[in-house]
Amino acid sequence: MGGPAFANQCPTLIKQANDQMAGMDQNSEKVKKAKGLVAEADRLHKAGNHSESEAKVQEALAGLK
Repeated sequence: MGGPAFANQCPTLIKQANDQMAGMDQNSEKVKKAKGLVAEADRLHKAGNHSESEAKVQEALAGLK
């Protein structure tokens, strides 16, 4: 029953990460790494692996701090 909650949360977290990166130096290593993690999170979300997707985007957000 937790799947649908993750399914709805993934796009929100991905948007949050993308919005945060938009205001940062796009050439910084932190942003480059986060972009890769967010892209992987998006692929996992589309494949139905929502818990893994959320973990990746949380990792990206943590790396942007």
